[in-house]
Amino acid sequence: MDFYKNTPLNVQTKYLFKNSSWVFSAKGIISALSFIEIIIITNSWGLKIYGLYITISAILSVIIQFCYLNFGTLLITIGAGYKSENRLDKLFALIKWTFFANLITVGVYLVVTAVLIFFSYRLSPELGSAKSYLFLFSIVSAFTFFNLMSSSILRLFSKFRLISMLDTVSFIIEISCILIASLLIKKSLENLLLAFCASNIIRAAIINLATIKKIAAVFLPYLKTKTGILKENYMYYKKFAVINSINESLRTLFDKSDILLLGFWAAPLQVGIYGVAKKIASVIYVVVSPLVVVLFPQLSELAAVNKLKEIKEFLISITKFVFIPSTLLFIMIIIFNREISGLFFKKEYINITGPLLFLGCASLLKAVFFWINPILVSLQKVNATFVIISTSLLVMAASSLFLFAKYQILGIAVSSFISMMLLVILSLFFIYHYISAERKLI
Repeated sequence: MDFYKNTPLNVQTKYLFKNSSWVFSAKGIISALSFIEIIIITNSWGLKIYGLYITISAILSVIIQFCYLNFGTLLITIGAGYKSENRLDKLFALIKWTFFANLITVGVYLVVTAVLIFFSYRLSPELGSAKSYLFLFSIVSAFTFFNLMSSSILRLFSKFRLISMLDTVSFIIEISCILIASLLIKKSLENLLLAFCASNIIRAAIINLATIKKIAAVFLPYLKTKTGILKENYMYYKKFAVINSINESLRTLFDKSDILLLGFWAAPLQVGIYGVAKKIASVIYVVVSPLVVVLFPQLSELAAVNKLKEIKEFLISITKFVFIPSTLLFIMIIIFNREISGLFFKKEYINITGPLLFLGCASLLKAVFFWINPILVSLQKVNATFVIISTSLLVMAASSLFLFAKYQILGIAVSSFISMMLLVILSLFFIYHYISAERKLI
């Protein structure tokens, strides 16, 4: 307890936790419900179908991120500047510009997924036989582009309570669709995809309509604003979007690389078992993930006025506060891993202690240093981010290729930990030296 008593809470940290309270509540509910959802899927639909589903989701997540061009980050980073200058006309023009650009990227996404689905039989016979359902699922997943944009607008205006409510309601609808499907229809990959399609359509309607209703009054006077007022910045926006998109796409690829590699190398059953271990380990990061939602726009505003000293103190403070809870949660998961994993393996217990240990270590690193990506993006250090993520991704691929042949899913878990540790070390080294160097120049 002395650790917490002797750690001063600066103004920014207080603001962060104040804004995070609603997000924490929502994340707590969603985290609990997501566990229930996977327990329903693994016990009702089976580990094999679950393995196929998370492989499909991982592939689509990577494609979406590559095609999306990360317009949400552009909105928050550039929009924070317009908002602080009270240039709501420019901010609305930026929203309009990103919306039309989104329409183009959705078209590209649909073409790419259509081609991949056509050749899906090469990855798995089960996927090949579900082509029409896969294409429907990919079309519905395109709503994600606009969901992300809406969420970014709400984050920019600090509407975290609304975001929390929307996320919670959306997930309750999702788990309801899965539960109803598990009780009423045949247990197959096609029907599981249909259940997720239904929930995604409802989710998109709720999030986007709520966002429009919330911000309509703010931007009503600027409806006739032309995007042409941003013309001189178009090239910068495009460059920012593309470069940041590459980095975010690589980051998504990095996060999903273990599932993707297993999807190509292992049977769906093994992917399902590994997916359960990863889901359990991810709880460590999920506990602090609400802070990321609030942190990014806050760091963007501090970086916009070059308050590097405040940023450094801020990051040190929040790192101290998340370290002990995250570590205790990691220890509890390892101690009670048999009881927790037993919830997912009702028919036959499968020992996942080894993979869970290394995935838990990776999740712990990600949780303690959850601010790495937000600060790099806020400082607009896209080149450094690219080098760091690319290096970590290459190490992940190379070590997985070597370790999987001998240790199977345990080898992939070890590779995940090694690559995460490398990413954290490289990021901390760069951030420390950049802030120190810049403060000397001020």
